[in-house]
Amino acid sequence: PAARARRPKVPSVSPRQGLSPSEVQALLGVLDLSIPIGLRDRALLLLLAVQAWRIAECLGLQVEDLGEEAGHKVATVHGKGAKVCRVTLAATTWQAIQDWMTVAGITEGPLLTPVRKDNRVVQGKPISAQSAWRRLRLLGRRAGLRPIHAHLFRHGSATTLLDKGVPLRDVQDHLRHADPRTTRRYDSHRLSLENQSP
Repeated sequence: PAARARRPKVPSVSPRQGLSPSEVQALLGVLDLSIPIGLRDRALLLLLAVQAWRIAECLGLQVEDLGEEAGHKVATVHGKGAKVCRVTLAATTWQAIQDWMTVAGITEGPLLTPVRKDNRVVQGKPISAQSAWRRLRLLGRRAGLRPIHAHLFRHGSATTLLDKGVPLRDVQDHLRHADPRTTRRYDSHRLSLENQSP
């Protein structure tokens, strides 16, 4: 019955404007790294901004998913569509994760866990998606940014990498997109006049 149904048209450019590097730095700048929640939030922000992970992938990360291969720090990502893959972690992301784990005393189970108002870390369960969204909105307000949500980090990462001349295929691999057209949609500067050839 659906053979003749018309698929909705998807615009070639996403209407979402990804976060710029300066906006990410502003978010990192409002963190209080002297308390556990600040260290946890830094790890979350770097997983979103540097690694370009989806929020569900961040919250699903287990300590057991972290490791080392051929001298590289790596993590197993349980991605969209039940896809599982091994990815390299940037040095800044790995250090942020290690700092959080040390202060939180986490050695197994979910990596990003709740922190109570008395700075007590709750181990054994991940923070909820709703809590993560609330934290991002709060940090965005503190940094004086527009309303933000988690997926803007992926859009911003794609735009930044392409602006730096990273080949589309490599950016596609970084975001783990099956189709390069999806990656191109994430490029906020794709149709910018500054990028047009004379």
